[in-house]
Amino acid sequence: MKKLFILSFCFFMQSSFANELYKIKVEKNQKIQGTLSAELSDNATIHFVFTKNSESKKFEIIPIFVDSNKQPKQLDMFESSEIPSILSYHKNGSIVTLSNFYEKKKELQRIDFDVNSGKFQSTTTKDFSNPKNIFRLSDQTVFVDFDKTKNKLSTISFSNSKEMKEDKFEFSATEFNNFKAFFNETPQEVNQNEFVKNGPISKRKSYFSDNKLIFTSEKDKSNIQVLTLQLDGSKQYKFTDFDFNYPKDIKDQNTYVVDNMLLSVAVSKEDVVLNSFDMTTKKATKSISLQNDLKLRLSAENRDKFIQSAAKNAMKPTVTVNKTKDPNKLLVLLDHVNKNTYNYNHNWWHFHWMMMNQQQMMQQQMMRQQQQMIKQSMPRGFGPNMEYYDALAMVYFNKSELKPIQFVIDSNLNLDEASGAETIHKSIERDDYLEKFKDDKSLKELSAGFTSTDFRYIYFDKKNETVYLKLESL
Repeated sequence: MKKLFILSFCFFMQSSFANELYKIKVEKNQKIQGTLSAELSDNATIHFVFTKNSESKKFEIIPIFVDSNKQPKQLDMFESSEIPSILSYHKNGSIVTLSNFYEKKKELQRIDFDVNSGKFQSTTTKDFSNPKNIFRLSDQTVFVDFDKTKNKLSTISFSNSKEMKEDKFEFSATEFNNFKAFFNETPQEVNQNEFVKNGPISKRKSYFSDNKLIFTSEKDKSNIQVLTLQLDGSKQYKFTDFDFNYPKDIKDQNTYVVDNMLLSVAVSKEDVVLNSFDMTTKKATKSISLQNDLKLRLSAENRDKFIQSAAKNAMKPTVTVNKTKDPNKLLVLLDHVNKNTYNYNHNWWHFHWMMMNQQQMMQQQMMRQQQQMIKQSMPRGFGPNMEYYDALAMVYFNKSELKPIQFVIDSNLNLDEASGAETIHKSIERDDYLEKFKDDKSLKELSAGFTSTDFRYIYFDKKNETVYLKLESL
C-alpha cells in the first residue's frame, strides 16, 4: 500500500510540474495525422499539428510558435493537397521557414511563417531533387546534392522563401578518383548547431563551417582525405591528404572537424590518444594521451576499463566537441560505441519518432520468433541515444559503469584545469525526459522540443479530441 502511494504521488508530482501552454479542439472534419516539434534559435520552439480535412480532402499544417518567454501563439493554418514531407526548418528574425518536399511532383515548397503577424507566404521550386545532405543552421538551410557519375556538386542555401543562392562545382577528369572517394556513398552530415554526445562513425562525413563545406573520407586507419569548398561564389575548392603515421597496433580511429582543426582519436590496447591537426598547414598541433596527460583526471582502474572496452573489435571510438561560452575554450568528449548497432543522426525528433515505431515492430517480431522458435539476428538500433534502445539490440556498455571522458582545452589546445565548462549547446538526454510518456496510451502523436531551460511537448488526447501543448522545466 505504501509503495502504491509513493508511485501515485510521483505521478502526481510529474503531472503537476507540467504547465499547459495551449490547446486546440479538433473539429469533426479533422483527422490527426501527426505532430512535429522544432527547436529554433533564441530558446524558441515551433510545434506543428498535421491534420487531414475530410471535407476539403486537403492536409492542414497548424503551427504554434512559443517564444523565449514561453508565450504561445497560433499562426495561420497552411493547406496542402499532398502529405507534407518536412526537410528542414529555421528561424531568421521574425520569420520561421519550413521546407517541404513533394516526392511525386519533385517540388520544393518553402513556407515563411511570420511569428509577429501570424501570416505566411510560400514559394515553390519545380524540378527539385531530394538533397543528399541537409544542414539545418540557426538562421538558414543548406541543401547539398552531387552526381558522382558527372563529377558535379551543387548547393542551395536560403534564409527565407524569397531568396535562394546556388553554388555549382564541376571537377575535371583528372580529379575523378579524388571526387569519387568522397561520394561513393552518401557522406554523413554533422550539424554542429546542436550537440550529439556520440558523433558520426561513418568513413565519409560532411560539415558546414564559416561558409565552407568540408568533406572527409577515410582511406584507412592512418590516412584521410579532405575536400573543402568555398560557398562565397568563387567556386574554389581544395583536396588535402592527411597522413597520421599511426603504428600498426592501432585498433581503430575516428575523426571530427571543428573550425580549422581536424581531430583524430586513435585506440590501441595500451592507450587512447587524441591528435589535432591544422587543416591549413596540415601540421600536427597537439597530442593528448589518456594514460599520460589525463592520468590525474581518472583512476588507473577507470582508465584501464575504458581502454579495454574501446579496444574491442566491435567498438568504434568517437570524439565530439561542444563549444563553450568562453570563445577560447572547447569541451572535448571521448567515447566509444558498438559500430554494429550504432547509427548516428543529429535530426533527433524525426529519428526518435521512427525509432518508437521500430521498437513496436521489433517487439512484435521478437514475440513471433519466440513462438516459432526460430533463431534470428536482432534488428539494428537507430541512434544517437542508444542507451534507451540497447535492450532491443546489443548492449555495448552500461552507462552507469563507463562514462564518456570529457576535458577542456584552450585556444592553444592546452588542457584546462577544469573538467567542465558552460557550453553553448546544452547536452540533454532527451529520451530520459520522455521515458515517462512511452506507456501512456492516452498520449497520441507526441513530439517534443528542448530549449536550454525546459522542454515543450505536444500531443493529441483522443478521449477529449484535443491537442495539448505543455511545458516542463529541465
